[in-house]
Amino acid sequence: GKSELSYPDKYPESAHINKGEDADEKPRDNEHLSQKYKSEIKLATDLGIFGDEIAEKIDQNIRRKEFARLISSIVRPNYDENQEWYKNVFSQDKNFIVVEKGAEEESFFEDVEANNEYLNDINTVYGLSLMIGKSKTRFAPDDTMTVSETVKVFMNMLGYSSLCELNGGYPTGYMSMATDLGLLKGLKNSSAKHELTFSEVARVLYNLYDQKIFGIDKVNADSVVYDTTDDTFLTKYLHIDWTKGRVKKTKMSTLDSGAINGDIVVGDFRFVSQDKDSYINDYIGRNVKVYYNEDKNEDMHIVSAYLLDNDDVISISAHEFKSYSAYRFTYLADDKDREKSVSISKSADVLYNGRIISVFNEDTFKFNKGNITLISA
Repeated sequence: GKSELSYPDKYPESAHINKGEDADEKPRDNEHLSQKYKSEIKLATDLGIFGDEIAEKIDQNIRRKEFARLISSIVRPNYDENQEWYKNVFSQDKNFIVVEKGAEEESFFEDVEANNEYLNDINTVYGLSLMIGKSKTRFAPDDTMTVSETVKVFMNMLGYSSLCELNGGYPTGYMSMATDLGLLKGLKNSSAKHELTFSEVARVLYNLYDQKIFGIDKVNADSVVYDTTDDTFLTKYLHIDWTKGRVKKTKMSTLDSGAINGDIVVGDFRFVSQDKDSYINDYIGRNVKVYYNEDKNEDMHIVSAYLLDNDDVISISAHEFKSYSAYRFTYLADDKDREKSVSISKSADVLYNGRIISVFNEDTFKFNKGNITLISA
């Protein structure tokens, strides 16, 4: 299973907040989906896809205008770089436009007025043919996004629109290919007409990140060959990649004899630390999945990090710790009703409140907060 991010919980257990005229008042069974998809929501936030304002409506249905904003925030920043590719993949036979943020513009639709705060986003996704109107004059900005509508947008972004059209068109061809790719994995309801919440969109996005972009592989004299490329949704749109490995060095600790210089080392990757990376100090010696990007100087920075389950590390908090003697730690088990002991080898790494210690005895571990981490115990 995938461990949750060790960040403060920003999302309430039930987001019945802001029950105004825009809120979805219909009875529904999705009020706790934000807990089911908690780590997916946090990752979407870390990657910059979800803004902080989404926290208050995370269990509400996502409307077409809100989805348009989400998509335009992904495609617009890379417009200059990906312009020709966008045009070839998205636009089909329609005029290709993208609206610069803040530009004065007119609406393409009668139900989207010029002063609508989502006008810029709606015009952009329409101009890229990523979203179309419910009719030639009506966008229906307050309608809820369905599974099939969401799938169509994401399949277009992956470059599969032509193939989906050949395989039955909308919605059948798109739904079939999305299911084959695993885009709907983990959804409780993945039927075409199901109306999605923000939290469910976070889950679909999670399934989308590592999907390969489908594009031109090679051009022959009489044909064009399409295949998956080396780019993924993450690398193409967000310029973010990921790696897995053990955290060998943080700003506080190191597992080797090297100096602590502020860098973070995960596996064979070295990252320049930032203030927001302080939580990684607690991950020293742990196996993690790290999402990262590169700046113009080719320095790598961590965007988000998850703990993985496949490591041999034991973490004992202050209130769980009972005693230590002769390389044997005793602590309260998960149910807090019984004691558990573990013996470590003399070569095991022991971290005390995030710092490696090489010499310790029965009197060392007297603390009221923090934790002891046993690596390769």
